Amino acid sequence: MRRALLVVAAALACTAATAPATFTIDDTSPVLTGDRTVSLSLTNLTSGRLPLTITPEGCATASPESLPTATSATVTVTVPERCDTTFTLSADGTSVDVTPEPAEAELTQWWFLFVFVVALAVFLVIAWRWHRRLEEAGKTELFVESSWSFKESWAGNVTVLGGLLTGVFGTSEVVKALLGSDADSAIALATVGSAIAVALIGAGPVILSATKVRTSDRYSVRGMLTAAAVTIAGGIGELVVVTITA
Repeated sequence: MRRALLVVAAALACTAATAPATFTIDDTSPVLTGDRTVSLSLTNLTSGRLPLTITPEGCATASPESLPTATSATVTVTVPERCDTTFTLSADGTSVDVTPEPAEAELTQWWFLFVFVVALAVFLVIAWRWHRRLEEAGKTELFVESSWSFKESWAGNVTVLGGLLTGVFGTSEVVKALLGSDADSAIALATVGSAIAVALIGAGPVILSATKVRTSDRYSVRGMLTAAAVTIAGGIGELVVVTITA
């Protein structure tokens, strides 16, 4: 009798071991996103609807909770912060361990470019306050020598250091080697920041010329202060973006 029971148990164990899989996971490298979810493409190999269970219990939830008959479907599994990212997905005797890889972080911090907006707003406010004080004192025009050039004296000096840093930072293979995997995104941020700075600094002489007093060779104080504010904002923004990126 005991021998017969052992034979039956062995037969059942062999049957369970050789039982066909009820589902497959099509994703070879599932990725866990920043919101702690992982999308899995599953294929139901049975002729009926296949309920899914996840262990450890309470540490992951699947949506939807079952697979439609004999077809593929995308199941989204949510893993809470308190739980480990590895879980076991089971359905009708088939179990698969899933260990999703964390998604690659976005290296390019484009929000750093907001420094241009902040710098421009700050220096424009300062320029307008100075203009109000000078206007109250009766100073609305500024006389400069005919040989004086805003572009050479202001814009040129402000961009020398920023342009030097950006040039070295963006082209040096040594710097790229030091940055490693962050090189491309860092250089992209520095390049875009430099382009914005060039636009702002280039706008300075245009603003000054547009506000020049037509009846004389003098410049308006308002135009000079505004041009200076825009130019300084471009230079400061460029230096901050390149420095933070580096």
